[in-house]
Amino acid sequence: MLFKDTFDECTRFVEGSFMVNGHNETPEVHDNTITFEIETLESCDTITITFEVKVTEECCSCGVEPEKSQVPNVIRPITRFNPVIFGTGVRGATVVVTFANGTQRSTVVGIAGSWSVNSTGLLSGGDVITVVQTESGKEPSDPVVITVL
Repeated sequence: MLFKDTFDECTRFVEGSFMVNGHNETPEVHDNTITFEIETLESCDTITITFEVKVTEECCSCGVEPEKSQVPNVIRPITRFNPVIFGTGVRGATVVVTFANGTQRSTVVGIAGSWSVNSTGLLSGGDVITVVQTESGKEPSDPVVITVL
């Protein structure tokens, strides 16, 4: 009977780690596929096969910080009389606007790359608001800090 297993391209077989029922054996390893011929296996027999693989350096993300999202563009100036804050960003990313009183409003950047949030009743002259964008699989962007006119 033939045992066969395939592991992904980010791993490699650890030499000397292949064991069958607790005994070291030597399998064949080619292109991320490991094979081993089991000579005798009777009906209802149980065997235990173990081996180790290690993540390769090229694929290891140990100690690597996730990439930051792109900083969104905010159309300025922002005034207390304008009920809508808008800008552009990466399509599908989430934009979060945080107002001076801590209220947050979020939206998703549209297919055309634009976004907007309603600020009705939340803006006063001199208030500081922040805008952050988060793309899928990335850390949030650095904040855009704006003072309301």
